Amino acid sequence: MPGRRNPEDLKHELLAILDNFDNDRLAAFYSEPLVAQLLNTLYRRWEENSRRGEPLDYAKSSELEKLLALAKRIARLQGWEARRRWLSRADV
Repeated sequence: MPGRRNPEDLKHELLAILDNFDNDRLAAFYSEPLVAQLLNTLYRRWEENSRRGEPLDYAKSSELEKLLALAKRIARLQGWEARRRWLSRADV
């Protein structure tokens, strides 16, 4: 399909962005309902494959593209915006 990127490239780009996130941006990313839903799916696939590799290894290109787009949006947030985003979902 034209425009589709290699899953390994998508995974590496996603991990590079996440590695540079501060704690507020990480919390904002992982508190997103889409991320929680996709992680549940990836962990299920990983478990079904005898936990070989890492859960992210079982992501489809379309799933990685969604995660990457969200990570890029969060990367552009100011620190206070990222904090507000995850605090609005937290049970504090």
